[in-house]
Amino acid sequence: MTFLLDEKKDYRRSLLSRAGYVVFVFVAILNVAYFCLTDVTLNWSAMLNFTCDALLYVSSVYVTFCAMAETARQNATETALYKDSLAKCKTAISQAKPYRLQLSAYLTLYIAQNLEERRRDLLESVGLSLEEYEEKWKHMTHPEQKAAGLTHMQRCHIAQAKHLRALPLRRDTLLTCAEQSPQKQLMISPLRMRARRYGKALVPTALFALFSAQIVFAAEGQSDLRIVLVASLLRIGLLAFTALRGYMVGERTILCDTVGYLDAKSDFLDSFSTWAAKHQTSHA
Repeated sequence: MTFLLDEKKDYRRSLLSRAGYVVFVFVAILNVAYFCLTDVTLNWSAMLNFTCDALLYVSSVYVTFCAMAETARQNATETALYKDSLAKCKTAISQAKPYRLQLSAYLTLYIAQNLEERRRDLLESVGLSLEEYEEKWKHMTHPEQKAAGLTHMQRCHIAQAKHLRALPLRRDTLLTCAEQSPQKQLMISPLRMRARRYGKALVPTALFALFSAQIVFAAEGQSDLRIVLVASLLRIGLLAFTALRGYMVGERTILCDTVGYLDAKSDFLDSFSTWAAKHQTSHA
């Protein structure tokens, strides 16, 4: 399930995401230009100092990012949006629990239908039908498909359709509001999405943190206070930007990933409860 924020907030977040790479390019250019315009002599002692400086600064970037992200996550759990989704999920779970014995049968049907829909969408994107695939195409070898007039793209999609596998959906995670494990499943785990968001945001931040550490180390050997001032402002600015970026990413993991996960689970359990009630009535 996709949860979309309003356009203004989404636009601000997209700008912030792009800004990380813009700042990285700027710092990289600044780093190259500085070393091209100055003559810095390096030795083993200098390399050791630089390595320590870089490790300390990258660590400070990581700690700042994660601290602000967790602060944002805690704040986001107090919003009405999250509380409403949590309450909706708890209600859906309580309604589904009386039919828990039928959940395994429903999951089997749902997973099979999901696999069929994914295979159908894959084939229809290249002008093939699932019925033709089941009757003819999947039984042919690659040369036979080529001789039958199928294009290269169609043959590739048929091969992909053969290798499609059913995505699991664990029964024990559906009857609780807790987040599921990060393994690949039908419902995308917020834990998995959080790791992706943190990684995408931290990689450029860590890279230009290394470049800024080089600039600061080079400036330490200068007597000109203006160079030291610029390097200090650059380092402070990068940490401030990292803190802001971390807060926005942490907030998004709740307002998009966790809320979307709870809403998707609620919709699934509502459909299950309806199916189970009809199934029980028909057998009564």
